[in-house]
Amino acid sequence: MSEVVQTFELEKGHVLVLTKSQGVFFNDVADGFLDKSEVICAIANDVVDGVSADIRGHCIATDKDGDKIFTAYQGKGTAPGIIAGDNHWTGGTGKFTGIQGNNTFRVTQIGKTQSSWIVWEGEWRLP
Repeated sequence: MSEVVQTFELEKGHVLVLTKSQGVFFNDVADGFLDKSEVICAIANDVVDGVSADIRGHCIATDKDGDKIFTAYQGKGTAPGIIAGDNHWTGGTGKFTGIQGNNTFRVTQIGKTQSSWIVWEGEWRLP
């Protein structure tokens, strides 16, 4: 679920949208890496004519034990409600301390709602 925090109209058809997004990560492997973890993201989305020209931000994933992973990402849209980009792990706590790795993400908005589903694909490693 996304919550628009603030919108800035920069010119006709061009807005900067600051958003907080919150959801749950599901791994394809039950009880696998981050399965059923809460994910909260801070998002800065530069939107031109309804398409994300540049989106970037940071996420925090918290697993069932309370351990956290921090990410930074950036991407852009190909159509309204469709965004893709790169994400990398920037650190973590507990069992995720020292995590490294990269992945890609694809966002697809669900109809005209503020909800979406996101696919993360990539790799991670611990020291």
